[in-house]
Amino acid sequence: HGWIDNLEDAYRLIDYQNAIDYNIYCLLIYGIDNVIDNSYLVADYREEDGTYLIKRIPWDINQAFGCQLTDTPETNYMYWDESTITNTFPWSVEMSFLYTRDEKKIAADTYTRWIELRQDFYTREKLYQIVDDSLQYLHNTGAYGHNYEWYPFDTSAWQEELVYEYLDKRIAFLDQYFEKLYRASIGEPVYVYDGVDYTAEFNPWYYWYRYYEELYDTFGETFDEEQLFEHYVLIGKPNGWIAK
Repeated sequence: HGWIDNLEDAYRLIDYQNAIDYNIYCLLIYGIDNVIDNSYLVADYREEDGTYLIKRIPWDINQAFGCQLTDTPETNYMYWDESTITNTFPWSVEMSFLYTRDEKKIAADTYTRWIELRQDFYTREKLYQIVDDSLQYLHNTGAYGHNYEWYPFDTSAWQEELVYEYLDKRIAFLDQYFEKLYRASIGEPVYVYDGVDYTAEFNPWYYWYRYYEELYDTFGETFDEEQLFEHYVLIGKPNGWIAK
């Protein structure tokens, strides 16, 4: 994880509130390009004790809201990927580190913060207004039309209504997802296969990172919790793999 390698240093160096908010933000927009790269690391100096807190600020958010990059120029190097609505891969590098080592705290604090944000900021109305205002700005400045002039090929991934569709479905999914993380962290039966509860021994992120090379050979870059859970039950656990 680069600049952090143990839990004590992580909590000492990371601006914890920023880390939670940044992680939720990346998951909300599916900011896969912002979890490590395309962000600034800012060191805030604290005069009271002479230490620094590290926070992240995102930039270059063009791969988001279900719009993914491709090498195909005929589609303007973009395509609409509906699977991003239920994909949970875009955890920030700091929070995935913390979650695999301090699951109960991270799950509880993330769920609590999500509930707070859903009450007064990440509401459907406010998010729609942000999109409305942003699109209006792009149209008024001519940037929107300029983009079409430069990339006149397949623009199916640029349909404005797809952003609203993504947000509606993504919010509903995350409402359930963050609750699921919390329930799993307190031992409720979340990961159940053929009537057997594996919740106490399975954490998808721990499993993914510990056996990344082997799992990458099987799944590529697709992080699907249900597939990983099934893999653990049928292949990992019988071969002695540890998932928590």
